[in-house]
Amino acid sequence: MKREFLKAMGLTDEQIDKIMSEHGTTVNTIKGERDNLATERDSLKDEIKNRDGQITALEKRQAVQKTCRRNCSV
Repeated sequence: MKREFLKAMGLTDEQIDKIMSEHGTTVNTIKGERDNLATERDSLKDEIKNRDGQITALEKRQAVQKTCRRNCSV
């Protein structure tokens, strides 16, 4: 929001100051929420990477166990 826009609407400087102050509060609140969500997203991405690594390790382990079973039963 720009002061010029509000001035063109015929608002006084005092009215504009109050509007800009309230708008700034709203914008800062939304930015904080956005930052929190970005942090949570990054944390969840890391968790997914860890889980993917665990799944890969389990799949390798399962393949080794199947190979051992085949070799042992012969």
